[in-house]
Amino acid sequence: MPHLTRTHTGIECSISQDRPNWKISIKYNLKGQTSSAKLIVRQTILDEAIRIADDEVKKSGHVCDGACTDWKVFSD
Repeated sequence: MPHLTRTHTGIECSISQDRPNWKISIKYNLKGQTSSAKLIVRQTILDEAIRIADDEVKKSGHVCDGACTDWKVFSD
């Protein structure tokens, strides 16, 4: 099953498939803020799961810079 990860400054995102759903996990460890996490489970397609994760990161006020990574795919 595919597993994707992406990191931002102080934010770690991962997406994994648990058919028929995609699990989207976002962990926030931002300076000056209490650490927190968000788990979203949706029955959708991979492209939509990626969009949801990226939108959630933007909602936190994050603006991507050179330290952010692209999505990386791992297979179990």
